[in-house]
Amino acid sequence: MRPTSIGVDTWAVDFVLLDEHDRLVTDAVTYRDPRTDGMMEKVFRYCRERSIIYERTGI
Repeated sequence: MRPTSIGVDTWAVDFVLLDEHDRLVTDAVTYRDPRTDGMMEKVFRYCRERSIIYERTGI
């Protein structure tokens, strides 16, 4: 199933996925979710220039 739309709150750090009937598809995911631990280290293996990441993402 692919989402048909995406909603972003003003903080843009937490989200849930909804189906076409606005029912939860997954539990809420937050920026504190441990699944993302260590991800920036992996990103920097491929892109050592941190300014490029900021330029593309704003963070």
